[in-house]
Amino acid sequence: MLSVLNAAREDAAMGGISEERVMTLRERLTSMHGDDRREAAASLKEAADQNPKLLSSLAFGALLTAAGSNRDDVDFVRTCLESVQIAVEAPTEQAISVEICRAVVDGQHINSLLELLEESDWGIRYACLRIMSALIPSFLPSLQTAVLANPVGLQRLMDMLGDSREIIRNEVLVLLNSATRDNEHLQQFLGFSNAFGSLLEVISEEDMIADSVVVDDCVAIIRNLLENSTSNQNLFRENGNVQLLSSLIESKGEQAL
Repeated sequence: MLSVLNAAREDAAMGGISEERVMTLRERLTSMHGDDRREAAASLKEAADQNPKLLSSLAFGALLTAAGSNRDDVDFVRTCLESVQIAVEAPTEQAISVEICRAVVDGQHINSLLELLEESDWGIRYACLRIMSALIPSFLPSLQTAVLANPVGLQRLMDMLGDSREIIRNEVLVLLNSATRDNEHLQQFLGFSNAFGSLLEVISEEDMIADSVVVDDCVAIIRNLLENSTSNQNLFRENGNVQLLSSLIESKGEQAL
């Protein structure tokens, strides 16, 4: 962590926000005054744009904790999460350290993100999903474990498939496509939680369009759930889902001619 902070200090010395400024703003996230908290969060969001390494090394945990503790202030929560999102999605040359990402996955922060999915605000849901997706390349097993350890974690993600806003539904499909790979416990839980029905419903809403990224993601998730899982294969067949999926394949084949 010290090496990351030193690198961030060097970047800050070249211009932009200072370490002292970030630390001051971090303290203001717990202010008793809503306007002060919101102003601090907005300034930290600007800091994330300027120096994601400095922001992440000094304020990552504080931002996520503040978001989870002030759920009645939608604008504040959204800004906190967007600050974290900007940092985790920073370009390679500005990417935050592996150790900071590990702290997010291994701590209680994934639980906070899953709980915040209860909020109906699209910006909050979108930022939560994007943050978790950004952790997948380096921390997929840890993320899978954290989601499974949460009593309602997977159900929260599945609930996002019913969001009428395509940006949310599509983002959770991307997340589930990666998260359902090579994890037997996760596959079985989703298989017996009507995941097949939900995914096929999304496919039907897309009218089984050829070359649809949404349809492709749904089919990829179904494949992940069926692979090496006899119980899911039996469930899929017994519920009559084979016929509908066959229709999808035929439809795409005809449109490709």
